[in-house]
Amino acid sequence: ISASLSAESQDTSKIYVRADGSNSNDGYSASNAKKTIAAAIAMADPGETIYVAPGTYNEMIVPVKSGTIDKPISIIADTACKMFPATAGPVILMGTTLIILGWILQTLLISR
Repeated sequence: ISASLSAESQDTSKIYVRADGSNSNDGYSASNAKKTIAAAIAMADPGETIYVAPGTYNEMIVPVKSGTIDKPISIIADTACKMFPATAGPVILMGTTLIILGWILQTLLISR
């Protein structure tokens, strides 16, 4: 009797963040999401997209890499929960945000 195991391929161009995630997760699926946007940013490369689930994120975001004109690094607030199995709602970013060339931020509510 023989059996074969196949690993589900992951789309490493998408990184997921949930307020109840864990930064020890790899971040490549909604169920294995990072806890902080900063952790996702630290691993993001040009052309990748970070999806952020509804919730409040109290952190300072300091991008460590830059995207390019052709391959920006995008952060998308998934307020409609199209990527996450959760209730729709706002993504609230508390603290200071630094925006640099090569980054795209969409639908984030930024508070101080």
